[in-house]
Parts: sequence; C-alpha cells; structure tokens
Amino acid sequence: MSDPAAGESPTAAESPATRSPPLVLSLFPGIDLLGRAFTAAGFCVVAGPDLILDQRIEDFHAPPGRFDGVIGGPPCQNYSDANRYRDTAEGDRLVLEFLRVIDESRPIWWLMENVRNVPDVRIPGYSVQRLDCWDWEFGGRTGRLRHIQFGHVAGWIIRPARTSSRRPVTPVPTLTTAPAGPGDRHCRRCAKMGLPPLPLSSFTPAARRRVIGNGVPFGMGFALARAVTGAGPVTPADCVCGCGRTVCRGRSHATVACRQRTSRRRRSHFRELVYPRAGSPPGLQLGHPPAIEESPG
Repeated sequence: MSDPAAGESPTAAESPATRSPPLVLSLFPGIDLLGRAFTAAGFCVVAGPDLILDQRIEDFHAPPGRFDGVIGGPPCQNYSDANRYRDTAEGDRLVLEFLRVIDESRPIWWLMENVRNVPDVRIPGYSVQRLDCWDWEFGGRTGRLRHIQFGHVAGWIIRPARTSSRRPVTPVPTLTTAPAGPGDRHCRRCAKMGLPPLPLSSFTPAARRRVIGNGVPFGMGFALARAVTGAGPVTPADCVCGCGRTVCRGRSHATVACRQRTSRRRRSHFRELVYPRAGSPPGLQLGHPPAIEESPG
C-alpha cells in the first residue's frame, strides 16, 4: 500500500459516509453491476458516461466536491490474459481517464476494479491499497478474480469480510463473455453472478453476454461496499501486504500468500501509472514499491 503523495487534500479526514446516503459516481458503468451492489448497501449511485449510451469518458468532466466516492472498472480487455490481441497502451489510457475524473472531482475515496494485469495506480493526495478478491471468498459460485485498488485522502483502508468457509466444494467455471454452449442461458449467467434475471430485452444475446461477463459478482460488490462504509485507519492488526485481513499478535502477514506478495513487491519491478495534478502529463513508470515495515514474527 502506498503512502499519500504530496498534494492538497480535498477535505479533512472524515468518514466515507459524509452524506445520508453517501453520493457515489460510477464510471465505465455498463449495466452497472458494481453500482447495483453499492446501491443495495445504502449508497446513492450516479452512473457516468458509457459507450452503451454513445457517451465518451473523454468528454465527461465532474464538478469538484460533489461526490463522496468514485467507483468503476476501466475496460479490462486490454489487460486480460484471454485476449491475445490486447493493447495495454489503450488500457493504460482508459485507466488514466479514470484517474483524471478522480483528480477533477476530488472525492474522499475511490475504488477501481480490474484484472490482475492492471498496473498499480498513483494519484497525488490519496493513499492506494491494492487487494485481490475471489468470488468464492464472498459466497459466490465461481473462481472469478478481481483486483481492487482503493484510494483515500486520509490513508484509510478497507477490510472486506471474506467468508472462506462458504467456498463451494467445486466452484463452477468462471463466467466469460464467450458463449458456453447450448446450455448457456441468460438466467444462468445472471445466477452465476449472484443476480436475478435482468430484463435486458433491448440487448442482443452477444451484448448480454458481454455486459454480464464483464461485471463484478454481486456478492463481491456488496462486500466491497460494506467495507467502504467501515473503512478506517491502518492498525498494527492489519496485514502489511494490504489485503485487508487481520493478523495474529506478533505477526505481520495473514497468510503465506500475503508474505509471498510482499516479497514479490520488494524484489521485482512493477508497472505503475502515475497521474500528476499539475504540470507534466500523466504516464507510465517502472519502479520499486516503497519499503514495507515488517514486525518480527
């Protein structure tokens, strides 16, 4: 997890729920599966522009100080391992558009979801926490993995309530945008995502597969929304890898995977997208993450 960069904070440190209900902007919404989960958790979600409505993110500008939070997932196709023709430069451009809207609107917090190959992001005035979330950890039926990056002006983090005991014995195949055969039905796709059948009568079958397959499972989205509501400062009981898990006394990592994740960050280079607030244009950097203090044990 990175430290807040130098820069003027939009507000003093305060609870994410500054309004009743908190007002949230959803970017790259599609049919807004993530926004539906946040709405169910008590947030008031306003959908931003999307190509489904012939609206471009490049033409959108958000007023500063109006939104408590910003959520969204820039298109992941250009980072996906399943796409042999992926264009990471185009993926980076859309992520930078997401960061531009954050820089303009200056919310107290923001949350971005994507696949594992998305770069780490950095924007002045916000700390950034990165954690990986599996659908089955939140009671889902699939092995779908999403990487979440959460930013907060006061350095707070989220701690999603994982329910590993509810993991299915054999998770069903992860949902994709491709047809899955004769038994592939819209209602079954919705059920895999933890949703009732959505009335998407104006969409073609291929379009329905895309908007459902590119979304966030409802259980995961709801857990993330509840975690935002309960966000708080980093404590000695938090795993140093930034996963949001609690560690036992005298330890610094919650699991073996957490320790391996910290080790990879220390030893290897990583891709990082930086969005500056002034002067130089945003761009991609390669670098080492900041050192993470680790207690003995």
